[in-house]
Amino acid sequence: MKKVICLILALIMVLSLAACTKGQGGNDSENNSSNENKVPNEQGNQSGQGDSENVDDSKKGGTLNIAIESDCTGIAAWTTNGNTTDLICSWPMLESLFTLDSEGKIVCHLAESYEADPDALTYTIKLRDNIYFSDGSKLNAETAKWNLEFTRERSKKAPNLIGELESVDVVDDLTVRLNLSSWNSCLPYGLARECGFMYSKESYDKMGEAAFEVNPVGTGPFIQTSWERDIKHEYVRNDNYWNGSVNLDGVTISIYKTALVAQAALESGEIDVWHNSDFSLNEMMAEKGFTIATGSIYNTTPLLCFNSVNEDEPFSDIRVRRAISYAIDTQTLMDTVYYGLGRSGNQFCVGDYYHTDEVKGYPYNLEKAKELLAEAGYPNGFDTTLTALPSQTAAVTIIKDQLKNVGINVELNIMELSTYAVELIGWKSGMLYHPSSCTPCVPTQLASMFCQGLSGQVLGLTSMDHPDSVDQYLKACLAAKNDEEQLENLRLAQVEMIDTYCMYVPVGEAPLVFVKSPKLHDDGINDACFYSATLATAWKEK
Repeated sequence: MKKVICLILALIMVLSLAACTKGQGGNDSENNSSNENKVPNEQGNQSGQGDSENVDDSKKGGTLNIAIESDCTGIAAWTTNGNTTDLICSWPMLESLFTLDSEGKIVCHLAESYEADPDALTYTIKLRDNIYFSDGSKLNAETAKWNLEFTRERSKKAPNLIGELESVDVVDDLTVRLNLSSWNSCLPYGLARECGFMYSKESYDKMGEAAFEVNPVGTGPFIQTSWERDIKHEYVRNDNYWNGSVNLDGVTISIYKTALVAQAALESGEIDVWHNSDFSLNEMMAEKGFTIATGSIYNTTPLLCFNSVNEDEPFSDIRVRRAISYAIDTQTLMDTVYYGLGRSGNQFCVGDYYHTDEVKGYPYNLEKAKELLAEAGYPNGFDTTLTALPSQTAAVTIIKDQLKNVGINVELNIMELSTYAVELIGWKSGMLYHPSSCTPCVPTQLASMFCQGLSGQVLGLTSMDHPDSVDQYLKACLAAKNDEEQLENLRLAQVEMIDTYCMYVPVGEAPLVFVKSPKLHDDGINDACFYSATLATAWKEK
């Protein structure tokens, strides 16, 4: 559900972000702790960049209250796993070099422009001249170089999102040149999320790494004042925000582990925004006048993954993997779990741009499933486990019931996020259900999970096969110098992953949902996707 005002905001955002050279990958290119961590506020506001002109006092004041179901794993780029809650907790205070427009295309944010040169293996990025951190220090080329190199070395996501970044040169006070080891046409997408966050080096040096990583100092419209782990994060307005006057006095992000409690809090006005994973409540909330923000780009591609490297597992046999693929009615699963907001699919994809009709997939066919199990030596099925997050209990319960139809008995292994994040990298047996977030640039997401030689927070790093052909085609996607070359290699990769190797079951496409108070305006939350929000312009009706 979209509000007209959201469309207007998206247009304003694109126009205000100035001329930004587009990268490849579907875009135009001109160039070819205790439980409580109280965080002291050591940040001064000295930049003097706040714009007091044209201020509408009727929009000023109040605190934006956001509810999430679990706390973030980390906020700083070198501590985050890059999941949804991590990025939500970064919204108030951290900003990236790039962001996305309403169609999911790259536009500049802290960067003023960029030039891509595939032949020279470089990206040249010019920064805006008026960017100040909340401690008063200025974002210049030296600081950007430090951020990019530090993130490259320390971030869990860097090897997969910006792994080709080899070095950074300072061209002038506002310009950096990124030198790559091999071409990656999708690298700006990695810089539109945590790998592109800019932090104050001045505060990092002053505070030390341990303090800084729980209270990173960014360029955003708010400043974090406290973090009570598993309870809440609190932020106050940055009165000298570089991009104009900030309406709200502050932001609070609180942990609501139970959907019904969060629902009641939203209805009572205790919270204004709720990141809701219980889709059964959306229609009722919409009828009560709340906005159901699904994003113009669906953000989730649920995957049922197999441990295919353990030879003692049935899943090392491709016939078993194919049998399970045939045994799952993905359309029923998506309709039941996502209440009409999800779409079933036979490949990893969001939207139509990267979709290929050449993937045959495995249409629901119980007889074919039973036949393949018998061929593999399991005529009566077998017992196995399925690991998932609490928010995915409904989905995996349906899978369990469907697999029982072919004799496969599934024991559900429901894990909290912190434990699941470790298991995701290498579960020792059985299957894992992963609601994979998906960037609008599908090649980036697939390459960050299924190429060879990856490290860090990678799905199935030690549990799933990474075939040579898949690695070859995905790397060719990133190295493509035009859209046609990229799409052709992605098509070949998708066919290999699904039809040739049956690496996983792509269940479909689904949105992340944020339920919002009708009294909240101009927040930008999930207008396009969950990477960022326009909290500086957000305001609440009195």
